[in-house]
Amino acid sequence: MQCFSLFRRIQPQPSSTILDTPPVQSELSKLNKPRYERSRYHVWCLLGVFVLCFLGLLLLANTENIPGNGEVDYIYRLSYLEDVDARLAVEDVVSRSEEFNQTNERSLNFGLSESVYWVWVKMLPTGIDSQALRLELGYPHLDYLDVYSLINNVPALTYQLGDMVSFGGRPVKDRTFVLPVKVQPDGQPVDFLFRVQSKGSIQLPVHVSTETQYQLGDRDEQLVLGFYYGILLGVLAYNLLLAFGTREPVYGYYCAYAVFLTLFQFSQNGLAFEYLWQKNTHWHQLSIPFFASMALLFCTRFTQVFLNLTRKNSPGLYWAYQLVVGMFAALALATFVADRSLIITLVSIAVSLAGVFMISTSYYLYLKGDDNAFYYLLAWTILLFGIVIYATKTLGLVPESFITEYSVQIGSAIEMILLSYALADRFNRLRDENIRVQAEAKAGLETRVEQRTRELQQALIQFEAANDQLASLSQRDPMTGLYNRRYFNEVFEKMRSKMARQSKPLSLMMIDIDHFKSINDTRGHLIGDQVICDVAGIVESAMACEECVPVRFGGEEFVALLPGYSHEDALAMAEALRESVESVRFRSSSKVAGTNSISDGMNVSGNAFTTSVSIGVTVELPAEVSGQTGLKLLEQADQALYAAKESGRNRCVLYQPG
Repeated sequence: MQCFSLFRRIQPQPSSTILDTPPVQSELSKLNKPRYERSRYHVWCLLGVFVLCFLGLLLLANTENIPGNGEVDYIYRLSYLEDVDARLAVEDVVSRSEEFNQTNERSLNFGLSESVYWVWVKMLPTGIDSQALRLELGYPHLDYLDVYSLINNVPALTYQLGDMVSFGGRPVKDRTFVLPVKVQPDGQPVDFLFRVQSKGSIQLPVHVSTETQYQLGDRDEQLVLGFYYGILLGVLAYNLLLAFGTREPVYGYYCAYAVFLTLFQFSQNGLAFEYLWQKNTHWHQLSIPFFASMALLFCTRFTQVFLNLTRKNSPGLYWAYQLVVGMFAALALATFVADRSLIITLVSIAVSLAGVFMISTSYYLYLKGDDNAFYYLLAWTILLFGIVIYATKTLGLVPESFITEYSVQIGSAIEMILLSYALADRFNRLRDENIRVQAEAKAGLETRVEQRTRELQQALIQFEAANDQLASLSQRDPMTGLYNRRYFNEVFEKMRSKMARQSKPLSLMMIDIDHFKSINDTRGHLIGDQVICDVAGIVESAMACEECVPVRFGGEEFVALLPGYSHEDALAMAEALRESVESVRFRSSSKVAGTNSISDGMNVSGNAFTTSVSIGVTVELPAEVSGQTGLKLLEQADQALYAAKESGRNRCVLYQPG
């Protein structure tokens, strides 16, 4: 990326003497005319259009389930009872039938609730042949769904369904909960009583249809979902090719976002449970908030790169986006340890806030004249509105409907069309730029060539310097500045062979920070990173010769190659290094600083604390080089380090064979 930006910086600006000629000015004035009027009035008009679209979607979401679509409604009565304490038995519920709340809605949405809900469905399937109906609960994410058949108000447990039950136990193999309804020959009412409990959103869109209607609806639904996932996979494949071809990070972030969005939608629609992990109910519970968090993480990172929000040109927005990325990363990790209902609530709120934040950012940049921000608005606003609508549906603020359930799919499909338009517009801008270059070339080709030649020579010099710098950076650990493990692997065997030829010993130190996990747990990972950097500086300062190679081996572990050092010299250096680390007082602003709650081995005073290192030392003599591998030498140093830790830490141990 530095190389590309370097070439962009040296692009010559149009010379005023060349472009002052009237024919050239006339031709270029057509190209320089702004395609979009960047005025506050224009921006507010765009914002008004998007707000109207949002309100229209909400209106459709609230009116879609109004009866009158021509279909026969076989549900005679739909009512529910909330069991706040989750203590009622089915017999108690039946005896309290008069306490049920009757509703005319066919899609119940109780949002996130810890209560148990009892739903009573009474059907009057008149004029229907036996076993010709299907009762469908269209929300596929209910933890526990017990189905009772009522005959003369006597309940009988018929099915035990839900996400916590293996998919194979369903009477109809469908991504939602579909029940066959046995119709009485005399046309008597058919009663079902559902006990619903879930840590996620509790939604019950109830639909009764004939077998033929169910098959046709399922076919159409599979066709729509297949078409949608086909679009996602096609876009993913296209952007993967662009990512490999251009090696631009923005395509990589977009591909990662598309992957997790596809997985989220596949899980959200219940298809993942049906086809991928039918028996893994625990992962099915975690997959939706995890995939949602990861999708929004990469969406935020994509937005940051696409809008060119760097620490240099937009430090405030850069750190704000870094904070949002960290928030979604934390939510993704918390999925595996926190309560699921809490995580779903936090993810839904975070998605809504992040969507509004990203739209606001793009409007702000558009006001400043950024064309990329305008393209982003066209391509992503509808999708973000869809995400917000789905989040409000999950929180129970809007009812379950086709619009709210598939708002993300609808928004992402529209996004693909708008992105295609953005690509076409990009092609037009490249064509206009080509005309501009040709016009400039006609006005002064020789002058331009000479000027570009000089600039190209300067750019090549800078490019070579940048390559040298990149080669050096590839050998260094980005956090500590020490050599990295890759460089260690390159020089280790070479140094062993060199010491063997010179008949000199080669010493190897393996250093580990004691109780480092306690530092991270009690003082935070930022303080832990600072401790690693400070210890790395001490390790580097302790190296007495230029040929010594200090390496960050991984995590809080370091390795040092000491060519020509004997047992005594290596132990002396290790002991000096250990004492230097022990004498350093680290600063901390941790919430537990100044208390005695930190693990043993850490001396705490106010906001300052100390730590120590354990060091394992081994030495390879010239005669041993051909008899053992470099891996064996590392194992010896590791054994010595292990012995140092076992004997109490904060000490140096020399490897003793046998």
